Amino acid sequence: MNQKLNQYVEILSQQNRVLRGLLELTREKKQYIILGEVRELDGLLKKEAGLVMSLEALEERRFHSQGELIHLLGAAGEESGASRLLEMVREKGFSGVEALQEQLEEMQAAVNMLKLLNRENEDLINQSLAFIQSLEEAVTRGGASTYSREGTMVDSKSKLTILDRKV
Repeated sequence: MNQKLNQYVEILSQQNRVLRGLLELTREKKQYIILGEVRELDGLLKKEAGLVMSLEALEERRFHSQGELIHLLGAAGEESGASRLLEMVREKGFSGVEALQEQLEEMQAAVNMLKLLNRENEDLINQSLAFIQSLEEAVTRGGASTYSREGTMVDSKSKLTILDRKV
C-alpha cells in the first residue's frame, strides 16, 4: 500500500513540475501579448501544447493510480476524488500523508494561478483586438461610404475619429 501511495505522490509531483512549466510559459505569453510579439507567442504556444499533452498523460496515470488506491482502501464505488483519498489515507494512518497533502495543495494552487493568468491573457487579447478594430474604423471612417446624386460622399456613420472614442 505504501508503495502504491508513493507512486501516486510521485505522479502528482511530476504533474506539479509540468504545471510549473505551464505557469512560466503563461507568464511569458502575457509579456509577448503586451509587446505584440506574435512570432514569439506562436513558439510559446507550441511549447505549451507539448506540456499540455504531457499533463494529459500524467493525469491519466494519476486517475488510474488513484482508483487503485481507493480500491485498496476498501472504498470502491464511493467518491473517488483526490481529497477523499487524502482523507482516507489520513484516517488509516499511512505514512506519506504530509507529502500527499503538500502535492495536492501545490497542484490546486497552480491550477488556480493558471486560470487567473489565462483570464488576464484573454482580457489583454480582447483589449488588443478592440483597439485594432477601433483603429481600423477610425482609418476607414467605419466602413463603406456612398455618394449622393451630386457626387459628394454620404457617410451613414457619424464622423468619429480615434480621438472621439474611448479605447
